[in-house]
Amino acid sequence: MMVKRIISILIVTTFLLGVSIAFASRIEQLESHKHDGRVEQKYPRAFQIEERLLCIEGLKVLQTTVFSFSDGTGAAVSTIQLYEERNGRVVPASCVSKHAPKK
Repeated sequence: MMVKRIISILIVTTFLLGVSIAFASRIEQLESHKHDGRVEQKYPRAFQIEERLLCIEGLKVLQTTVFSFSDGTGAAVSTIQLYEERNGRVVPASCVSKHAPKK
């Protein structure tokens, strides 16, 4: 069980590092939060959630990673582009990045 958990974490970490290295000059982490929890149901389960607010090419993106620790150990990654309302229109939320071109 511990081996499955370690392998799952290594796979997800390797994937995320590969993606971030490919776009290292265009991705910046603005915020990061971690939460631990436990679900008490038929099969009790502990989990950890990591939320990151990223700036990718000038646009805000929320990435959530959930690690579950029990039988059926696994991880899930969700990436969502954020939007905001401006002048009655819905537009992609923009952010200021250190890597953004100067105007």
